[in-house]
Amino acid sequence: MTNALFLMQDLRGGGAELVTLNVVSGIIARGGKARIHTFSEKRTDHALPENLARVGKSVFPASGGSATSLWRALRGASVIVGSLEIKTHLAAVLFGAIFRKPVVLWLHKDLVVFLESKGALQRVVYKALFGLNLRFSQQTITVSEGVAKRLRSMFPAHASRIVCIYNPIDIPRIDSHMADALEAPPWMKKPFVLSVGRLTREKGFDLLIHAFAQLSKRVPGVDLVILGQGNEREALERLTNELGIADRVHLPGFTSPHHAMARASLFVTSSRFEGLSLVLIEALYHGARIVSTDCPVGPREVLDGGRYGVLTANEAINELADAMVRELTTSDADGAKETRRARAKSFSFDRILPEWERLLNNV
Repeated sequence: MTNALFLMQDLRGGGAELVTLNVVSGIIARGGKARIHTFSEKRTDHALPENLARVGKSVFPASGGSATSLWRALRGASVIVGSLEIKTHLAAVLFGAIFRKPVVLWLHKDLVVFLESKGALQRVVYKALFGLNLRFSQQTITVSEGVAKRLRSMFPAHASRIVCIYNPIDIPRIDSHMADALEAPPWMKKPFVLSVGRLTREKGFDLLIHAFAQLSKRVPGVDLVILGQGNEREALERLTNELGIADRVHLPGFTSPHHAMARASLFVTSSRFEGLSLVLIEALYHGARIVSTDCPVGPREVLDGGRYGVLTANEAINELADAMVRELTTSDADGAKETRRARAKSFSFDRILPEWERLLNNV
C-alpha cells in the first residue's frame, strides 16, 4: 500500500492548501496512508479535517498516527509529493534522490503566467529549476487541462509524464459545515455579491471593486463581500474609500465561506489568472449564480465554456460590471441551481481520489 508524504511550505489560507488537506484526508478515509510535512509551523487558516491532527510541522492521521521528524517521514514514505511551490518541488526532488524514493510534483498554478510575472533573469532561473525538477521526478500533476497543455508545450521532452487531476471538493465536510448553526454577521442580512480568495494582485479584487462601483449606481441595496486576507488589504480598503463605496464593501478576513456562498445573490471570480479555482467549484455546489473572468486556464474548464456560469473577458471592468448587473436583475432559469450543483459533484472525492490512488500506486 502506498505511503505518501506531501511536502509543503506552510498551510496558511488558500485554495491550494485546503485542497492538499482534502486530498490527504480523503486518501486516509479510503484506507490509504498519507501525511503532510511543512517547512514552517505557521498556523493554518483552515480547520483540519476530523481524521487529521497536527503537531509542529507534522500533519498525520488522527487515529493511529503520530508526529514524526522529517527524516523519519522520508524514510517511511513510498512516494514523495512536492506541492505548490517550485522550491518545495526542488526539495522533493532532492529528498527523492537521497532516499531513493519516487517523486511526484503537484503544480497548482499556470507556470506560463507565473513566469511572465517575473523579471527576465528570474524567468530564466525559474524555468531552468522547473525543468530540472521535471527531469528528476516521475510524474507531474496539474490541476487543470489548460495548465497541463501549456506545461507540455513548454517542456515537450517530459510531456508524457504530465497529467491533470482536478482538485476535489469534500462534499460531506461542506454539508457538515452547513449543518452547524450560524449567527449571521450584519453583512449577511442583506443582498450581497460574494468573492473569496487571498487578497493578492492575481485574484483581481481591485478589478472587482471597480466593477462593483459601477454596479452600485445601477443596482441599489446590494453590497460586496470579499472573504480572505493578504498583502493587498490596505490597498483595497483605500480603493473603496476613493470610489466612495466603503460603506458597501466588506472585508471580514478569512472565514469559512459556505454559509455565505449559499446565501449570496451572486458569486464572482475576478482573477487575472488561476490554476483551477476551488472556490468556484464550491460556489457551484451551493447552487450560486456565477460570473467569472475568463482568465488563462481554470474557470473556463470549471464552467464548461460558460454553460454553468457567465464568463467575461479578462481584466475587462466594464464587461464584468455589466454581467454582474444582468445576473442580479434577471431571474434564474428553471432547474439551473440543481444543474450547477450537479456540475460541482463531478469534482467530488468519489470521482477524483481514485485518480490519485492509481497514480500514487503506480508511480
